[in-house]
Amino acid sequence: MRGIERLMSGSNVSDRLAGNGIQLAHIPLLKTKIIAHEIYSRPRVLKDLEVKVQENRRITISAVKGPVYKIILREGIVSLRDGSVWFEDGFILDDVLPHWQQLLYAGGLTDSLKNMSRVELKLPGDWTFLPKSNYFYHQFTENLPKALKSLKDKPEIGVIAPFDTTPSLKELLAALPNKIFYCHESIIQVEKLHTVTSARIFTSEDGELLRQFAFNAVPNIDLGQNLEKIYVVRGNLDRGDEKLESRLMERLSNCGFRTIQTESMSISDQIKTFARAEIIISFHGGALTNCIWMPKGNHVLEIFNHPFRTYDFARLATEMELNYVPVELSDTKASTNEKVELVINEYFKICNQSKD
Repeated sequence: MRGIERLMSGSNVSDRLAGNGIQLAHIPLLKTKIIAHEIYSRPRVLKDLEVKVQENRRITISAVKGPVYKIILREGIVSLRDGSVWFEDGFILDDVLPHWQQLLYAGGLTDSLKNMSRVELKLPGDWTFLPKSNYFYHQFTENLPKALKSLKDKPEIGVIAPFDTTPSLKELLAALPNKIFYCHESIIQVEKLHTVTSARIFTSEDGELLRQFAFNAVPNIDLGQNLEKIYVVRGNLDRGDEKLESRLMERLSNCGFRTIQTESMSISDQIKTFARAEIIISFHGGALTNCIWMPKGNHVLEIFNHPFRTYDFARLATEMELNYVPVELSDTKASTNEKVELVINEYFKICNQSKD
């Protein structure tokens, strides 16, 4: 594999990573590149998750949040395509990446390595960055918290973002006192690049930082008042089931639920809606990221109707002190109506627990 990699890119990407033994060769370079650093938050053990993996079988998922450091780099090179930070000799500061998937989404490790060989724009002054993300979840749980940590109490730092940043993110960034530079170039070299290392997991600290920012940016939020029961429509998106969803919405409407389609809502309206949600029911999907805005102690019911499994929203809900309930429909041969009743029964269990 390393031979193929070398043929494709002219070098081994693994040799560029800080986790590889060759990092010793970069110590003199790092000494000249890091202008300043400070601890932002210390490591801690997160609350265990109890998750169902098969019928009548559950496992415990443990997690540790790593330390987070704020750093300032001299002449750091950043890719707005994938969020990677490089130096002139191709050394990747991999502690900055939330996960290596970001490189894969942008075309792969080799593609990122080739692109970093050409700086398209040089910026003087102090800047942090918001890389491109095609996923609502990663945008709000990883990229935005990292930028907000760099900007905290630093109005003189600007923000570099791609010209095709999503409208939802542009709407929120407009509330910042910092200057925002939306650029067409992807590979930027910055005189003083401000960034933070990644904890590699979403934590309650990230959630509170996002809530403080969003609730200041969005006017007239009805926090915790006039609570609603919300069903989030999945529609014809991946891993949806329109027949099942249609019947489910009919039953939920009789229970007082309001249906919403987040794709047609501004981010301000999404925040306002989830900020007054008593319970959210939704198929697995990025819209559940909005449970960050929900009042603590309320309920999230996530429906899985496919074998693909991730526990991102279980972790997110747990960190935000919400009651999380997964509903498994992928491992049952039940009819559509029977699946609807499975969801409704879980909802009634939540109602009974609330009464107790």
